[in-house]
Amino acid sequence: MTRYLIRRLFMTIVALWAIVTITFFLMHAIPGGPFSREKELPAIVIKNLERRYHLDWPMWKQYGYYLWNVCKWDFGPSFKYPSRTVNEIIADGFPVSATLGAVAIGMSLLIGIPIGIVSAFRQYKWQDNITRFVATLGVALPNYVIAAGLIYFVGVKLHWLPVARWGTWDRAIMPAIALAGFPAAFITRLVRSSMLEVLQQDYIRTAKAKGLPGETVLYRHALRNALIPVVTYLGPLIAGIFTGVFVIERMFAIPGLGDAFVNSISNRDYTMILGVTVFYSALLLFMNFLVDVAYVFIDPRIKFLEGED
Repeated sequence: MTRYLIRRLFMTIVALWAIVTITFFLMHAIPGGPFSREKELPAIVIKNLERRYHLDWPMWKQYGYYLWNVCKWDFGPSFKYPSRTVNEIIADGFPVSATLGAVAIGMSLLIGIPIGIVSAFRQYKWQDNITRFVATLGVALPNYVIAAGLIYFVGVKLHWLPVARWGTWDRAIMPAIALAGFPAAFITRLVRSSMLEVLQQDYIRTAKAKGLPGETVLYRHALRNALIPVVTYLGPLIAGIFTGVFVIERMFAIPGLGDAFVNSISNRDYTMILGVTVFYSALLLFMNFLVDVAYVFIDPRIKFLEGED
């Protein structure tokens, strides 16, 4: 187990280094610069700004300097907001994005798992047919289409919920539903197919033959193994939720990190783009690491031996 954890940690660090390197050179390959404006600044001003932010250094030196600062978890000052650092902007915006993402993830699991179980136990009946239709619709519709429909019908026409900003619990409902649409539908289909497969296993037939109650067979024997694919999906789920937050926050005018990231792209704010990319990459790589470790606790048959390759 220890050897596996060390190897996974090393792979995570290498992956994060690759992301930092690729993003850094892509940002500098884009035509223009962070101080390019519709109204050109005087050449002396641009030269002083480049000197202030070390942009006049050779590329290899800029890369080494930035990589050293990332190792210290220092993303530097924002080019757009010189009085603020990227770390401060992340600290202000991420709690909002994390709250919205956590609500959407919880909603996806609370909706997808029970409905998937019901659909499996009512295979080919009207409950299953309705579930499969709704799940297919949820997978097909992008989150911004769901968000637009919610804003128009629930917010503008029916006035049931506020359509923008942040601060009260009711303002999180519509953006969370928009984010949870696809993952909830996908989890429903995943649980249904996994549960149908598990219910055909010999140990389930043996448990039923022994006269165990249906609830015991479901929760103690079937559900635990059926949830392994869902745990596997948690890594991509978190990635999808947090990347989807960027668009949804923009649509609902939520002051989260996604909105700051979108603005940084249009402003060519190199340090902000790099900082948010590295931050989210580190978060998602860490969550994938936790998912791998969680396998051991969900399925005791999965072991990480000290001597395995």
